[in-house]
Amino acid sequence: MDTEDGFYSAAAQWWDVTTVKVKCPICLKLHRHGFSGSYDQNLRATHCDTSQELGFPSYRLTFPFSTSSGGTAYEIDKINVRYVAVDADPTALELPPLRDSSDNHESDKEATTTPPKLGDARETITLDASDHILSRLTAAFGGSDEPYTTNRIDHVTSRMLHFGDEDYVKEYLDTSSEAELFLHGVDEKGDSILYTAAAERYSGIVRLLLERGADPNFQNKRGRTALTEAALWGRCQNVKVLLKHGADRSLKDHDGFIALQFAEPSARNEEERYDRSGGKVQAYKETTHTANQQRRMIVHLLSGAQEVPSLITRTNYQHHVFVKSTDNIRLFAPISEYPIPTQWKTVARLERGGRYPSVSAMSGWAHNQTVILISGKDWTAEVMRICQLVNHQLMPHIYDNGKSGRYHASHAEKQMIAYFINHHVFLEPELGKQDATDDAVEQLASAMQNWGFHPTVDRSLRGLASMVPPVMLRRALILVSQEPCADCATFIEHVTSKLGLDIMLSGWGGSHRAP
Repeated sequence: MDTEDGFYSAAAQWWDVTTVKVKCPICLKLHRHGFSGSYDQNLRATHCDTSQELGFPSYRLTFPFSTSSGGTAYEIDKINVRYVAVDADPTALELPPLRDSSDNHESDKEATTTPPKLGDARETITLDASDHILSRLTAAFGGSDEPYTTNRIDHVTSRMLHFGDEDYVKEYLDTSSEAELFLHGVDEKGDSILYTAAAERYSGIVRLLLERGADPNFQNKRGRTALTEAALWGRCQNVKVLLKHGADRSLKDHDGFIALQFAEPSARNEEERYDRSGGKVQAYKETTHTANQQRRMIVHLLSGAQEVPSLITRTNYQHHVFVKSTDNIRLFAPISEYPIPTQWKTVARLERGGRYPSVSAMSGWAHNQTVILISGKDWTAEVMRICQLVNHQLMPHIYDNGKSGRYHASHAEKQMIAYFINHHVFLEPELGKQDATDDAVEQLASAMQNWGFHPTVDRSLRGLASMVPPVMLRRALILVSQEPCADCATFIEHVTSKLGLDIMLSGWGGSHRAP
């Protein structure tokens, strides 16, 4: 038990005015509950059979803040009108329900060209006691040894999947008139032979099919590939063979997932393997420890990680330095590197402490978002909107390029402040209050449309603000690569005074905090 009253705690992943979604501490899946806005007395009945079977029918909801310490670990998601825990992935939380690949679904996309059907095969074969596989099966399970005729493509598929019989498959490909159908056709589920083989342990079969022309990047009705299937079932050798023959690790299925994500540990993957293996009556049983090791190796392969880490070089440590005082010696080392297009650029980094990730910005209004930087284009526009709301007059500059104040609005530290406000503060126009200027209200409406808001969002944000948690983040540190200009210093004073924030700038050899 992990709460004082003896109940397990279920951590809230996100919540809004009607709903809270939590991660079950028993089954590790995501459960949805109704939510009234009260952060106390949140005992809920579990939604999973596992909890009931283990004798834990209830758990207590916990939210990512502490009234005792004042700590927080959540943000306001204004686009989706909800609060989100910082260590939750909102996209992953909205995964579509699991489904069998044989089902028909609206989201299944038809291929641009319809592949041939394996069910159209007409070639037959007559089996008798001379077939060693048939004789083995008859000896093991009984039955008649009388000759019988069957579809040849079905027979070779069976020997391929159940016995990994490479020689038999090779002979079939060399002699059958339907070899091309075998390599490029699909079954009733829309799966290719290569896709089906990738889930099994016979990497030689996978290699043979690829060498004979099977498409490593064929996507079935759900957008999944042979690489996806090999990753899900922990077939590391199959993954290596597929990559060697040109499998594209970046292809996404119709739910937006790449192959690597099917090898990662998750409740969703575990549930799919469980369901497809027969559910409560498991037809396939894996050695969990070994299979998990294989999947970790697959994640390593698909992430593009180097097989051997690079050697230490002098340049790796040229910026490390020891600083000695009377009672200690400190080692200072860089933690990040930011490529910049010109030497005149400034970089700022937002630090909020706790579990919050660091966020960085570069001065300028033309660049889009990158892996390490937020969008200068979007956040410069947001700075200009906030300036109107806090009555800050941006100083004009010769580099405004036709829009007064844009140069100073594009400064990296201002972008970081705008980012902080967007994720932690409700602004008056967002709550329908009209003491701001009409222009500011119009700008807000325009920005909300650009970001994907609907007309009802304004009312929804009011509702979200009415159930604001008792603890909100109000303090932040922004590291800046050079001393802020006078306009940025004044902007901080206006923001902190108007919105009740405590924001400190540092990092250039000095510091600045609004009085």
